[in-house]
Amino acid sequence: MTVEETPPTLDEVAASFRDARGDGADEDWARSAAVRFVLDDVRGPLARQALAGLVPVVRESGEPARELFGDAAAWATERQAAWRAEGVPASGPDVPTTVPELVHDLFFGAAVTAVVLMVVRLLTEGWDLDLNLALVLLPLLMSLGILGVRIVWHAAMRRFPRAGAVGVAAVVLVVYSVLVAGVFAVTSPVSFGQRSGLWMLAAAAVYGLVASVVGRRWPAPDPTPPPDAVGSDEAWQRALRAALRGRGDVPEARVRAVVDEAVRHAADAGRSLQQEFGSPASYAARFAPDAAVAGRRSAWWWTATALAPVALFATYVVADGWHWQGAFVGLGLWFALCVAMAAAAWRRSVAGARSSGP
Repeated sequence: MTVEETPPTLDEVAASFRDARGDGADEDWARSAAVRFVLDDVRGPLARQALAGLVPVVRESGEPARELFGDAAAWATERQAAWRAEGVPASGPDVPTTVPELVHDLFFGAAVTAVVLMVVRLLTEGWDLDLNLALVLLPLLMSLGILGVRIVWHAAMRRFPRAGAVGVAAVVLVVYSVLVAGVFAVTSPVSFGQRSGLWMLAAAAVYGLVASVVGRRWPAPDPTPPPDAVGSDEAWQRALRAALRGRGDVPEARVRAVVDEAVRHAADAGRSLQQEFGSPASYAARFAPDAAVAGRRSAWWWTATALAPVALFATYVVADGWHWQGAFVGLGLWFALCVAMAAAAWRRSVAGARSSGP
């Protein structure tokens, strides 16, 4: 099955397993493998192509997928190990890297945010609210802000150690907040009158529809990136540092050790780094992820995010004194979500440290 024939979503790939033999168990197997790929941040096009390539085998053999390929999660893990051995960058960054991905993630995030905002507003202000253009655009602006910070963070991590990346992301967040304030000042006067909060569902439906159309109709990029040939050894080293840092699962000390070892090995062989190891991206892909580092960085991110509702709560108390306010419901939900995500990330970090320990 060629890349062009690969279904555009993992859901459709899984459905093609059921069509191959008419057995829903094959679809369940494919969905289990897809979940493992998603949890391990495998690039979507690569995951879809790997699974879709198994469909003709299932169809021609007439055997269940589980008997042919074994446990689904184990197969997905082995497939990733094979990609590492081949130098194939399997785990993409956790940010959109193409325009179709960016547009899809932007509107999907806006749809989810619109539903959350509707629930919060209904809990804090009742069924009716003053619906204006600013409120309708708020989910899209929030989604853009979250995506923008993540993209800037990823780009900064490729160029700087963590402290520098934090500084760059913080500056971008402040600038964007000022721009959002300006947009609100312009759009808030455009009022649609007193409406039911359920009207926010209409905004969510529009955002979700755009995300669905983009996800299905915009062609997916080639799952195999072109090799990034580099001219000089210095440029090769910079590209390797960027590739390792951009993964988000390699500590800075290990980045330096990998680069230094590659330089020594190439010098001993009397060859350039490009000649000895190939492209920096392929060489970086050969190193297994550090689950403890990835979990720890995610945990710190959610821990820091949990400070935002705490700061807003303190602002309400300082401004109006201590008394119950409906806004506390939304802040409590926000804080609880951040705490839950941070706790899950800390658990992953501890589990990763134990599994990689002596």
